Amino acid sequence: MDLYIVGDCPICPGSGDLIALMGKVDNKLLFYCPACETAWDKIPEKADEIKSLEDFAPEGVVCPSSNDIKAQGILQFEITTVYDSLDDII
Repeated sequence: MDLYIVGDCPICPGSGDLIALMGKVDNKLLFYCPACETAWDKIPEKADEIKSLEDFAPEGVVCPSSNDIKAQGILQFEITTVYDSLDDII
């Protein structure tokens, strides 16, 4: 399954991609930067708190589809060529 970049990480701008993920149990979108291992429950505009994926999805995450992302009103995103699978980022 493809991994989607939805923006730049506010903690490591220019070097950290914000990847869209989805909680396994609640199917809520999460946004994660593999570079600094920080997660958010909405696309961050600034780095106002530091949380991990486990804080939002202790049961784990899956890769959302492009339709899952669009359903949340996010229309600008791209497939990453840096990471091949979920195992590459978590």
